[in-house]
Amino acid sequence: MLLDYGRIAGRAAIIRQRCGFFDKDPPYSTTIVTRKCFSDLHVTGAALPRSVLEMVQVGASGKVLYYNRKASESDRRVGIAHGLHHLLSDLRENPDFGLRECNVAARRLEQVGRLPPDGAEIACDIFAGELLVPFDVLDRYAPASLFPRGEADQHAFADETDRIASRFNVPAWFMGWRLRDLCHLRRSNLNIR
Repeated sequence: MLLDYGRIAGRAAIIRQRCGFFDKDPPYSTTIVTRKCFSDLHVTGAALPRSVLEMVQVGASGKVLYYNRKASESDRRVGIAHGLHHLLSDLRENPDFGLRECNVAARRLEQVGRLPPDGAEIACDIFAGELLVPFDVLDRYAPASLFPRGEADQHAFADETDRIASRFNVPAWFMGWRLRDLCHLRRSNLNIR
């Protein structure tokens, strides 16, 4: 099953445009995003379980996004961006009040095939990536050669991944995921070099 990437990336692009992020260097502020595009959302920290990056709740009293206070700042930013897509997609389309969370442990079980993949969660990850690390911007910062084979080159690439992650203010694991997808995009018709 293919996700509607155009819709997901389009939502992120509209938000980036509204926030004035086009033609701006990263990092891109989640505070600006929530203030300009989600003014009815209350964002607050909470003592969530270690494996939960964020939780979004929609109820009679309004919309609340809880981020995990114990997580690093860069993990929080990804969690917040991830949660915003729940408000634009599954929690918006479901007329009942709801609760969604980004559980990293469950996501790892999906990756190893122990749980079936959750399309809503993957869409939220893609949205977070397109909001915080859009491919057209990442391409300018990423090295020409991605994922080299030699041991010394792999070590240098890991350092470069850390540096780029710091530039975008996202975790290295998230940047590695975005770089893997960028590697595939560079091999596609989207790359005009």
